[in-house]
Amino acid sequence: MSRKAASSSPPRGLSFPILHLDKWIRANSKRLVPPVSNRQLFGASKDMILFVSGGPNTRNDYHVNATEELFYQLKGDIAVRVRPLDGSKPHDVIVREGELFLLDRWVPHRPQRPPGTLGLIVEFPRGFDERGKPHKDGLRWYCPACDELVHEATWVLKKIDEDLKVIMNEFWGGPVARRTCRNCGHVIERAGAVELKGRRVTAVGKPAKKAAKKATKKAGGKRVAKQKVSHTTAGGTAGARKTAGKKKAVSARGGSKRAASARGASQKPAARRR
Repeated sequence: MSRKAASSSPPRGLSFPILHLDKWIRANSKRLVPPVSNRQLFGASKDMILFVSGGPNTRNDYHVNATEELFYQLKGDIAVRVRPLDGSKPHDVIVREGELFLLDRWVPHRPQRPPGTLGLIVEFPRGFDERGKPHKDGLRWYCPACDELVHEATWVLKKIDEDLKVIMNEFWGGPVARRTCRNCGHVIERAGAVELKGRRVTAVGKPAKKAAKKATKKAGGKRVAKQKVSHTTAGGTAGARKTAGKKKAVSARGGSKRAASARGASQKPAARRR
């Protein structure tokens, strides 16, 4: 934390220094970079996860976590894409400058932050399940063409301003099969920046290939890469399914011919009916 943004020491007998938020943001603005564009404050806190997020961010995932999440929009307007737990259709929640938005726990969500925006976000330690194991965070990617779940990564959160970007870059730079929808064959690519016009979110450009490769390479050495991350891919690629289908059909035809020969000529009409 910059000394310009906080006093040199906490108040007597306490753990955390007093912080001037505007000065802190100016001192850390260069660290607010895509894909997540966030930076944590008071990282030693045990009871709160506080961070600033700026725009643009570049996301096509949905984050899932076990706690409520409070958004306070400091500058500009954003859209938080949510997938309600009641099964209704995904939609954008518009959060205007100066507004507070409290998101329910476990709701898959995607903050979409246009360039120049700033927000303050409060999350909480994830806690433990009924078996005493830590609740895991998740990142999910749904097909933009048919809305089928394509891939999910789950892990135990360590650092909110490191973990997410590492997993995102590993997904975008990973195997094509992992990014391919098993339902329609669409391949998910690296996300780009967005802009908000009224209540409509639109893309403003494609990410540069050099920047994408650099981000993927840089992410490989981060701390989360040493953690256990579970990957769940919803089926294989469309090409793999077609190949498997052809092999199955050939195998079935071959089996039918052999079975027909064994049964004799009297059974051929029945074989044709099958």
